[in-house]
Amino acid sequence: MQERWAWIAAFAAGAGVCGMLTLITGQREAWDSPLYFSLGLPLLAGLAALFSARLPARSWRWAFGILLGQTFMIFAGSASLGLFPLTLLLSATLCAPLFVICWIVSKLRARKG
Repeated sequence: MQERWAWIAAFAAGAGVCGMLTLITGQREAWDSPLYFSLGLPLLAGLAALFSARLPARSWRWAFGILLGQTFMIFAGSASLGLFPLTLLLSATLCAPLFVICWIVSKLRARKG
């Protein structure tokens, strides 16, 4: 049950950060704003680390949930799906550090016991 809530929270974090930055900056996509890189990604990285520390087993799931939430918001605000593959690739590339962070935190957590 706890994992289900973590999935929902990870998805909501990705969608929420992306949606809020879009609203605040007025950009069509969150990553069009410098705030995405200076505020959004560090916030998402911290949340991914928190989820991985709490639930270290298969920690890649939390970065993937954030990625799905972010991608969902990008498509929710878009009228066209023509750039779907490119958007998905860019979103995955931007979230790649989150996967690394989740892996590192889960390994540190496993060492700690």
